[in-house]
Amino acid sequence: MALDSRNEKKESALISKNRSPLAFTPSLPPSLPLSFLPPHHRAQIPPSVYFQRTQGDKFSGYDPEGFPTHDKEGNPLSKGVLKKLGKEWEGHKKAYAKAVGKG
Repeated sequence: MALDSRNEKKESALISKNRSPLAFTPSLPPSLPLSFLPPHHRAQIPPSVYFQRTQGDKFSGYDPEGFPTHDKEGNPLSKGVLKKLGKEWEGHKKAYAKAVGKG
């Protein structure tokens, strides 16, 4: 009997090692704060809606690709803020491409 339970443990360990992190992709509620999501789930948010999902309360205007252009008061974003958001955007696009297998 002990041998059977040891074999079962080995099999379950092999199964859990071979399981892809994307095997279970939950539907993500739009209002869920990203601090509650593990990084591999955050990476599954499409870049076109990334800023609306993560920081939607900070911005009021977006370009056709989903990149923010105006703050919540309707003022255009400064160059410094655009540069910072651009770096975050590029990093997220790379993570998204890797997560969905396009990169």
